[in-house]
Amino acid sequence: MVRWAPRVAGPREPVDPVRIGRRVVRRRAKGMAAVAVAAAAAREAELREAARIAARADELQALRELGTLEQTAPRDGDEAARDELTRRAGGYAQADVDSWLAHALAAHLGHYRDPATREEAAGLLTQPVLAHAALLTELARLVPGADIDQLALRPGSPPPSPKPPAPSPRSSPAPAPTRADLTLRTPQALRAPWEMTCEGLRNWGQKCPGSSVMPSVS
Repeated sequence: MVRWAPRVAGPREPVDPVRIGRRVVRRRAKGMAAVAVAAAAAREAELREAARIAARADELQALRELGTLEQTAPRDGDEAARDELTRRAGGYAQADVDSWLAHALAAHLGHYRDPATREEAAGLLTQPVLAHAALLTELARLVPGADIDQLALRPGSPPPSPKPPAPSPRSSPAPAPTRADLTLRTPQALRAPWEMTCEGLRNWGQKCPGSSVMPSVS
């Protein structure tokens, strides 16, 4: 039978509070540095996005001044550029920009060709823009064969009304009244029915209601 010699523990190293404190400080510093680095990266990303939106807003403004905004296909992030233009105008919505985005959304132009992007636009665009796009879509449905470009509303213009249905070939309009139809009727035709009834009773020797005279029969 093998017997193991008892293990003798060596002398323990004395606890150094200063060293422990330094470790804790270094760990905290590393954690704070990581947080600071992440925050700085996020801030830098926000600045880059803001610069991109401002540049796109400047581009859209230049297109507005040239009168070629309607021929431009929208792209990802134009909703934020629209908000930037509104902010620059003191909070007033720009009717031509809103009409441009509504038309593009209804006609599925630019990045709105993607159904997922169109669904996402519901949370990025204002309710008036979404209502305008829905109106254009409904008008295109009510007017078959019409292009949405023809139905696009300009700021301040009323919506086009659908054409009335063509008259059926089986139905013919009522003829216009002739001069003879407009001639006054004769007194005989204007007599009340009870007067005509009394006349018939007199011819048969009967007494008319409300009369005390019994006519004679000749």
